[in-house]
Order: sequence, then structure tokens, then C-alpha cells
Amino acid sequence: MAKYKKRPDGRYEIKVNIGIRPDGSYIRKGVYGNTIPEVEENKRKALNQHEQGVDLMSQKPTVKAWADKWLSVYKADIGYSMKADYKSHINNRLAPIHKVRIDKVRQVQLQEILQTASQTLAQSTADKLYNCIRGVFSTAHENGLTAVDVSTYIKKPKGGAKTKRDALTAKEQEILIKVCKTQEYGLLAMIMLYAGLRNGEALALTYGDLKDGYINVSKTVVYEENGNTASIKNSPKTDAGFRKIPIVEPLQKLFDAMEERAKSLQPNVIGLDSNLIFSKDGQPYSKTIARHRWANLMEEFNEAWHNEHLKAQLSVVPRKITAHMLRHTFITSLYDAGIDVKTSQRWAGHSTVSVLLDIYTHLSDDKEKEAERKLLRHFAIKQEAEIGISGGKS
Repeated sequence: MAKYKKRPDGRYEIKVNIGIRPDGSYIRKGVYGNTIPEVEENKRKALNQHEQGVDLMSQKPTVKAWADKWLSVYKADIGYSMKADYKSHINNRLAPIHKVRIDKVRQVQLQEILQTASQTLAQSTADKLYNCIRGVFSTAHENGLTAVDVSTYIKKPKGGAKTKRDALTAKEQEILIKVCKTQEYGLLAMIMLYAGLRNGEALALTYGDLKDGYINVSKTVVYEENGNTASIKNSPKTDAGFRKIPIVEPLQKLFDAMEERAKSLQPNVIGLDSNLIFSKDGQPYSKTIARHRWANLMEEFNEAWHNEHLKAQLSVVPRKITAHMLRHTFITSLYDAGIDVKTSQRWAGHSTVSVLLDIYTHLSDDKEKEAERKLLRHFAIKQEAEIGISGGKS
């Protein structure tokens, strides 16, 4: 009968023979599991790997070495921004275990890293760290580098810093729309505001993507790692990013004017379908160009914002507007228009409904608070009127 040893960490261990030394003694390797059936399964895998010629006693890589390999092999096709996020997590958050051999890491170490990070990171960023850890250690197990996947039972941390979801006010939208009419880059901001596209999705649009009253999202602009050059990736951020979004009337007018200008500049071109809407010499904007033009747009917006505050004799602080804020404003518009959360999820290109539910719940709370204020104000005014009438009679 097999001999199982209960370890101090609660796992079971069994030794398997994987070779014979010159002196005739057996080469034995420990196999681990949380339960006896799990130990037996890992034993079977180890023996299969041994039969296939895998050197089970070879030196295992460190966490840093395997994490870097995981990023380069398993995440080769993700966008620049996401890859940069994962690289940052590996270099910084996993630093306490960089030099630890991958098979020597324990679950509690991973949970401590997550718990510490959650206190300062926004929830969405902490979730990315969780996904990074799961990816690194699950693939290590799948490749026979660890007897068990120690990341299986780690828990996503709750709480921590919350991502601020900030939509533009009606006045801010009014000013931005006015400013965008005079800026070439203003069209990009309007696409985000009226259709909720991500920055890379909007920059990747061609004239052919605007058909029959819809924006067809199927591509995104990506930038080379640590570089400036942009290229078109023939898929959006996620599979859910493939979508058709109805073109609202204000945006359709902008598209019509844009196409007319393009045709006037290229009268001999048979069709514009394959041409990028935002391009320099036929190529997507580099990171430098995109940032410079957005900065110019924001500079003009803040000047107009400042002037509006001066008119109203209000103090003013420069307003930093991001692409994500315009996207959030679009989602807020969907809520105000009574669009159900599943349709909003599809038009926003979210892979799960949870993000939209959070936003809709927040907006619903805001609307209820506003209703409470209106109710209190209504009866306060009514009471004042009644007191005035009563006072007049006396």
C-alpha cells in the first residue's frame, strides 16, 4: 500500500521512483496534493512525464524567470497596454518572490501579495494582478514545473482603492462639443462621447467601418513595446469588442462632413473604405502624435472651461478629461435613455455584465438621491407658502 505523509502545510506527499543511481539506489521524487486522490493524480502525471523523457529532477526556474517566459509565450498577442500592465505587476508586485524557485512558492505568499496590493490599487488593477498570478502559476503546473497549482485557491481581494467613474456634466459636454468643432482631433473625442469606443478602437476606424447607420468595431491600434510606432490589430481588445453601434444623429452629421472633406481632397480615389479616418501618410497615428493632438484639444477645452467660470464668477481648476471619461459619459447616456444593461454591455464591448451593473447601480443611487432632494425641496417650498398664507390671514 502506498505510504502517504501528511506535511505541516496540510498537504499529502508520496515518493515515486524515477530512476536508479550507479550505486543501485533509487532516485525518488516527492509528489504533493491537498487530498490523497489529488496526490495519486499528480503521481500519474509525474510518471507519464518521466516516461516521456522529462527530467523531473532538473533545476526549476525562479518565479521571475518563469513569469517573464509566461508573458512572452502565453501573452504574445495581447495589446501593448495590457502587456505593460502585466510586466509592471511581474517586476514590482511579484518582487518579494522573484528569486524563489517556482515550485517552492506557497499559497499564503501569493495571498499576502494580493492583500497588500489591494490596499493601494484600484479594484480593476488588483483584479489584473490576480489574473497575472493565476496565469503564471497555472501554466507552471501545466508544464510540470510544480506538483500542484498553488494559485488555485487564492481569493480575489475585496475593497482597496476604488476606480473613480467620472462622467462629464452637461455643461462640460456642451463646452467640449463646441471646442471639438474647431479641432481636427475633435472628431475622435466625439466618437468616444457618442459611441463609447475605446481610444485604440476609434483610432483604428476606416471609412468602410461606417455603414448603414452603424459603426462596426473590429480592430484596434496597438503600439510596439516601449516604442512609438502604431500598427492595426485585426481584433479589438476582447472578443466582446466585436460589435455594431448605432450612429446617433449628431455623430452622423460629423461623419458626413468628414467624408465630404475627404472626397474633396482625394477626388480621384474610387473609394475610401479602406482608408483610416485618423492617419498620417496613410499610417495610424504614432503614440507621440496621438498624445500631442489630445493635449492640444484639452488645452483648448480648459481655456473655454476657464472662460465660462470667469463669466459666472466661479473659481476654476483645470479639468483633466480622459478617453475613459468620455466612454463612461456614453454609458451614462445609455442609462439616461433607458437602455437595458445587456444592450449597454454589448454596445460598450464589455466581456461581462458586472462592470455595467456597477455603473448602472451607481447611477441609480445618484438618481434616487436627486429624487429625494426634489421631494424635500417641494415640501419645503409648499410649507413656506402655507405659512405665508396663514400669516397673512392672522
